[in-house]
Amino acid sequence: MRFVRHMFVGALFVSLLVLFPLISFAQKKPSVATGSETSSTTLNQKLTHSIQHFADSTLQTERHFSDSLVTTLGFIATKTTAGIDFLADSLIRSAHDSLDASRKDTLRFVTKSLQHQILAFEDTAKGAAIVPISNFLSELTKGKKTFSVCDNCEGGPDFNDRFEQFRDFVDNLHEIFRDTTSALMDDHRDTFQDRYETIRDSLADLRDNLIDHRLDEIDYQRYVATRFAVSSGYSSHTTYRGRDNGVPQQMINPSLAFHHKWGIDIQISSYWLDQTPKSWDGVAASLAYEFTVGRIIGGTLSYNHFWFSDSSRSSKSVFKDAFDGGLSLNWPVLTLSVNGDLATGTASEFTLAASASHQFEIPLTLYNKISIEPTLTATIGEQNSTLTALRKGPKGKKVIGVTTQTNNSFGILDYEMSLPVTIDLGPVRLSPSVTYIVPRNVIDLSTTTAFVDFDFSVSVAFH
Repeated sequence: MRFVRHMFVGALFVSLLVLFPLISFAQKKPSVATGSETSSTTLNQKLTHSIQHFADSTLQTERHFSDSLVTTLGFIATKTTAGIDFLADSLIRSAHDSLDASRKDTLRFVTKSLQHQILAFEDTAKGAAIVPISNFLSELTKGKKTFSVCDNCEGGPDFNDRFEQFRDFVDNLHEIFRDTTSALMDDHRDTFQDRYETIRDSLADLRDNLIDHRLDEIDYQRYVATRFAVSSGYSSHTTYRGRDNGVPQQMINPSLAFHHKWGIDIQISSYWLDQTPKSWDGVAASLAYEFTVGRIIGGTLSYNHFWFSDSSRSSKSVFKDAFDGGLSLNWPVLTLSVNGDLATGTASEFTLAASASHQFEIPLTLYNKISIEPTLTATIGEQNSTLTALRKGPKGKKVIGVTTQTNNSFGILDYEMSLPVTIDLGPVRLSPSVTYIVPRNVIDLSTTTAFVDFDFSVSVAFH
């Protein structure tokens, strides 16, 4: 019995020795599996954290870059608008005497309007600059979701490889973003430059157009608009058709004129002569009409009535009325004109003058200029014997021994070479002129030798 008890105790001891390691192994196996799962979860969390940190860092860097581009666009826009301001000021300074206040204001107003266009484009460009960073954020978010999950990763190296794949993805996304934004910035810079150059040309053209319109306005005021003019002229050797009736006289010729914008002129003038018993020798009144046909054809029609003193020694004093008409062809290189005159009194004489001239213009300021117009003139006409006899004797009386039988001749009366100068100083016009006169076919008492006549006139217009 005791032996059996001892055998049972021994068997139990052996069983415990054999089963204890198996029980220990069974208990330790579940513990190993739990540790593996814990390690995979930790690595996944670390991967997610690393991707999130790298993505946030990259996004912050690219946002700073995008913000710097927006700031650069603002700087370019500010620089462009400042350049437009400087350009407008320089254009106005260059035309300070060519533009009146209203036209300068027009130039400034248009400048502000064009600057608003630049600012509007700045807003558009800034809006366009935000699009790439928005696309970058969208793709980066997708990448985070994709690469933060690694179902096939088993150990640290697998997770490291997954992170490196994300880095490569971000690097590629970064290159695309930078290329896109760089190309966009280049386009915006070019657009700003193109718009500045377009505005520069537009403002310069506007300045030139405003000056042209101002010149047209000045020409209109000077030559077309309704106005009064007070003037006075001087002649060192007064003549009519190259004739001085044998008396070389100086003349002063004050006048008052009214010009209507429709082309109608009314003028009253008087004559003061130094070799006439009554110095104030006569008065003339005229009514004229000026017209143009197209750009190069101009014409005049006029009627003149004269009152001369009984003691007048002027060649023109034998007339009471004169009817004139003229046409001119105003080409850029040459101006050709012809003028016909029928003067009537006791008898009549017809005169035809043809001339050729070319004008040289010297601008002083917008309002002031000098015009020089060398002119060649040939005068042909009728010489009536009745009027010739009257010129040889006292006015209105027949000269004893001189036949009064009508005997008219027609031919060249004189040649003239003149150099008239016109100086326009605002409403004031100064007109000095030198004329070399060569009389031909003289049959009255007038000088037959060539002589020089100096003329000078001054006029002031009132609008």
